[in-house]
Amino acid sequence: LQNENLKQHDTQSQIKEGDTACLSYTGRYNGSSFRNSDVKGLVITLGNGSIDENFEKQILGHKPEEIFDVKMTLPDNYSDNFVAGKEVTFNVQVEYILKSVEIPNVVTDDFIQQHTKYSSLAQYKRHIKTKAKLQTEQTNRKKAIEVLLKHTKVKKYPNKELKEIENILIVNDNSNALYSGVSESEYKNNMGYKTEEDYNAHIKALAQEQLKERLAVDAIAKANALEVPNTFTEKEEAKLARESGFSTVEEMKAKMVRNEIRLTIKKFYVADYLLKHSK
Repeated sequence: LQNENLKQHDTQSQIKEGDTACLSYTGRYNGSSFRNSDVKGLVITLGNGSIDENFEKQILGHKPEEIFDVKMTLPDNYSDNFVAGKEVTFNVQVEYILKSVEIPNVVTDDFIQQHTKYSSLAQYKRHIKTKAKLQTEQTNRKKAIEVLLKHTKVKKYPNKELKEIENILIVNDNSNALYSGVSESEYKNNMGYKTEEDYNAHIKALAQEQLKERLAVDAIAKANALEVPNTFTEKEEAKLARESGFSTVEEMKAKMVRNEIRLTIKKFYVADYLLKHSK
């Protein structure tokens, strides 16, 4: 429970520096709204520089659910030229302050119901045991594949497959550059690659690493006649989603193409085989 870092909503205390709070506000200049002036449910920590210092000072001392005005002068480089350098008024409400939950020496069903999504202590314990089993399985599978790759030597990389992986890696980097608002060359430079040759060598090494794993897994599956199905049960997909850090199968499918999902599950089959039959 301590590892869960449980939080509760405090709606009674005065907000002070260091608190993490949820705010909602609307900003106006001469009665008109402006860009980024209406915000709902903004979670901030006071004192860490995440919001304007003058804005922050005027929040201190207020209690959640109070509604009050904060006046401040926006910076000259504010994104909306209409109000850049002007004094504006924000109508603010602190929704709640996030407070850490103290774990009692004796944990009851009531405590579990109040602070987790589980209905009883027994149900929460089953969740913890399942989680621990899953983590152990993940660790063992990862180690099995690491040992497999340590003892694998690729005599020749299939050029077509290698180029496909390289192209995917480059496209991903270009997308990240676009998302970051920098040019592709700036992005590569920020990654530490001073020349195009250095970057290409980096991409080739990553592609070879990924392809080596794929070739080794395929070889083990083929040599031992492991039957990896083309389609997977809902249970297998749900398990993969959990192991891959996704909240739902739908989220996983939105972020992983079907071929990636199949390759990952195939890797699980091979890792389980190695764990079962290795000496």
